[in-house]
Amino acid sequence: MAHSKLLVSNKKVLLVKTGITVCLLLLILVISSLIVNSEYETSVVFKFASSSSYDELINSVGLGDNNEVEEGKEKIKQSVIPITREERLKTFLYPELYKNFKENGNKALTQVINNSKSFGKFDKRLLPALWLHSINKYLTFDTADKTILPKDFSLPFNWDLLLDVSNNIQKSEYFEKIIIKKMNCKNFKDIAPNNQPETFLDFFCNDYNYENPNFVNEYNLPFSISRKVDQYLSDVTWRRIHGMIYALTDFPIPENVVFLGAIGQEGKLGKISENRALIIPLEKVSNGANDLTNLEKVPLQSYYETLSQNYIDDQLAKSSKMSIEDVLANGISVFDQLEKLNNQLKKLINKKSLLNLENPIPSYKPTRPTLMGKNIELLPKEKPVNLNSSDFQWYLPEVLENLKNEIETASEFESVDQLKHLLEWGELIADKSFDLPWYFGVASVENENLDHYDWRFFNNFTFLDNDKVFHTQVLHRLSRTWFRLCQQFDIPTWLNHGPLIGWYWNGLSLPYDFDLDLQLPIQSLHKLSKLLNNTLVYDFTDETDYVNEAHRIDNKAELGVTSYLFDVNPTYFDRNGIRSDKNNIDARLIDTETGIYIDITAVADFLSETEYDIEQQRKVLEKAGDNGYRMMIPPKIDQFFDETGDFYRDIGKADILRDELYDNIETFMESKGTDSRSEDSPTKKLFTDYVHCKHYHTYKISELSPLVPVYFENTLAYLPSNWYRNILIEYGSTQPMKNRYFKENKFIDDLRMWVDYNSCPEWDLDTGSSLGVLEEYEVAQECISINRKIYDEYDRTINYTTIHSVFRDAIKPKDLSTKGVSTADYETELKPILDKFTGNILKPNPWVAENLFN
Repeated sequence: MAHSKLLVSNKKVLLVKTGITVCLLLLILVISSLIVNSEYETSVVFKFASSSSYDELINSVGLGDNNEVEEGKEKIKQSVIPITREERLKTFLYPELYKNFKENGNKALTQVINNSKSFGKFDKRLLPALWLHSINKYLTFDTADKTILPKDFSLPFNWDLLLDVSNNIQKSEYFEKIIIKKMNCKNFKDIAPNNQPETFLDFFCNDYNYENPNFVNEYNLPFSISRKVDQYLSDVTWRRIHGMIYALTDFPIPENVVFLGAIGQEGKLGKISENRALIIPLEKVSNGANDLTNLEKVPLQSYYETLSQNYIDDQLAKSSKMSIEDVLANGISVFDQLEKLNNQLKKLINKKSLLNLENPIPSYKPTRPTLMGKNIELLPKEKPVNLNSSDFQWYLPEVLENLKNEIETASEFESVDQLKHLLEWGELIADKSFDLPWYFGVASVENENLDHYDWRFFNNFTFLDNDKVFHTQVLHRLSRTWFRLCQQFDIPTWLNHGPLIGWYWNGLSLPYDFDLDLQLPIQSLHKLSKLLNNTLVYDFTDETDYVNEAHRIDNKAELGVTSYLFDVNPTYFDRNGIRSDKNNIDARLIDTETGIYIDITAVADFLSETEYDIEQQRKVLEKAGDNGYRMMIPPKIDQFFDETGDFYRDIGKADILRDELYDNIETFMESKGTDSRSEDSPTKKLFTDYVHCKHYHTYKISELSPLVPVYFENTLAYLPSNWYRNILIEYGSTQPMKNRYFKENKFIDDLRMWVDYNSCPEWDLDTGSSLGVLEEYEVAQECISINRKIYDEYDRTINYTTIHSVFRDAIKPKDLSTKGVSTADYETELKPILDKFTGNILKPNPWVAENLFN
């Protein structure tokens, strides 16, 4: 995207404009400081400029009417007649069902279609809306079985219903070459020959045998794809079609779908109770016999037609006054179906009996509809959350024994398939000679930074624009969903690494960060693996209704647009990474639209995860290599602060401490053997109460705990208590909290935003300093004047980032004497600020903005 530069042809004009701007800004800053100092009781006034002053500021730099803002050579027109809320909430049914009525000239229905921007486009809300209709249809109430649905109830699924693969694959530039002309596996491989595995034809691609009468090929594809390719290939388009063919052939479906916060929502009849999750098994269904090589003669079939027709029949059966045209025109709505579900439950049951339906969070993956979970809190807790040290213990022999006991004691109604799967992996990992396979796959391509996309869902590089608008909105929703999932299933989790730095600056993801990194205790991961692995996730949390017409945000209209796959790496049983460094990520929450994900890493007790074997512990310290300081500094942290409180990450000193530990280990082994549980064990003395991840980041449990409630991406999240020290150890200094220029992005204090230097081209690329006569605040002004995306992001987030800055300043260590430890009192200093956050969505979903707003 092109961005205009400020061209100064008349120095006097510039000085006049600058003078006017300075006066305005000084006035705004004075007023802002007065109101911010009054503890923002009524509203937060922007540090730089309020949205109400945007007209004046734009006019002051000569851009004229704010209904038309120049951005490069394009002009963005502001909508004056918004689409109604009711229309936004609506999802059209299967498009083929409308054809006959439209062709026969039904004027009313034709007008509805013609007035819609979303008709005929793939609307991801349709699947969950039709699912919820089916749930409402079969809703029952059985206290004895603790269920609101029949035991054998399931929902139909295939990947095409969720991802529209059969249509998207036709858009590939290789579609005719590969699909229409029925290319075989060898020729497919030769399109992108660089770095292909030698066994590609044996294990990765399978030619279909058309002569076999028992051969079933739903889409008449020439071959199937059976697994990922980890090598860096030479063709992005090949990568995309490789993943799409996999989705149409061999990609296993999720076992369950979970609707977070779906039960207990506020409806016309009031709230039932605290919200709960609804987990329902999925059943694979066929779209019918399709032929992608002959679409002109044989149009694609879809199971959507069956689901939509069932809905139409049910609506017509309810009212003799309703016509099929009425049903088609009205469509279906996720929001309405959720409201209907909760209203029906309110009629069927009362508060007391709903509690009888709730299931404790089990060790078994549900194989029938199940209502479970804790309440998703949208407001901060009264106190920080204490961590339990037992959640970090990981003694593999005991873990395997517990799995065996859970399998043996399961009732006939409880499925143990997932437990058996985990036991099998655990026993493989207990065998020290087992070579760990690389589990997660990415969309690796030569000379392209695509290593942060899951290969199964990758469809495009989302860093296409300087402002990362598309990418950051995905991270926005991913993080909100993850923290709510963890709340629902009683999982402690916290920010670390890049997201921790992003939180520090403005409470948002860093725009140059490809993914998110979050941590949790190993037993919590184990719990999620048993319960939710290979589960499709929808976030239906009952947020406060929020509509922002100006920025095209409607939180109820976007219900069902996004979904996520929770995928656990079964090699998580191995905690020390001695055998492999390719499985450092333990799980991912993956956006099914883009393949962007959250990297989830568990932390485990160092002594127990090495089975109390001091020889194994030495191997871990050796394997850490250049990152050994990550393990040695935390237990000796005081030695890395000087007398003034300054921290210095002295890696040389850390290596000396490690060498001394090696010597002590050798001495101990000579006299005591390898059991590190002995009181004089040097590792027990040093590492008791210490936990680490597979990247060797090491923490003391009593310093991680308690977790402090914060807001990240404007949703309730958590920081470890030692967050400041963690930054010092990982990054070596306070620079990540001071450096305002990184990877061609600059943090503008007046906007409280990171901005790509290409978007505001008045900086020196090497230093990040302002060019010419403009001051920093003037650069900020130019930024929002010439770039609509920057202004929109600023306008959407400035209230949130202003409150965040107040909170951040309250929680960070007050001076160097505390050695990186915060002394802020949660109840009196932090929670009153937390209570000011709104919790609403800050970033528009691109599909919703494009198709549901004018």
